[in-house]
Amino acid sequence: IPSQFGKAVLQHSIESFGGGVLSFDIQALVQIPFDDVIIMIDDDIVAEFTSGTLGWENLEYNITPGPHLVQWIHRKNPSNMPESDLTLFGYPDEGVTMIDNVAFKSA
Repeated sequence: IPSQFGKAVLQHSIESFGGGVLSFDIQALVQIPFDDVIIMIDDDIVAEFTSGTLGWENLEYNITPGPHLVQWIHRKNPSNMPESDLTLFGYPDEGVTMIDNVAFKSA
């Protein structure tokens, strides 16, 4: 993410006729205040990572019938701190978010 305040978004649309379960694996290597990861289903934040995970985590969410938008969002400087304040913390390695094994199982 080239910008100090940028973000990277991976999104997926689901058309669920009878509902079901969305599952995926995530490894978030992030460090607040430099970056974080939020997961949204439609306009609701369902998870937030503000520190790195120790490995892959499997997450599952019940999905109701109808159309849905799932977003995995890696944000740089989510608290919008000035550059001068960020330098007080030093600069860690760039944060990385990995998503794998995305699946939707109908009910």
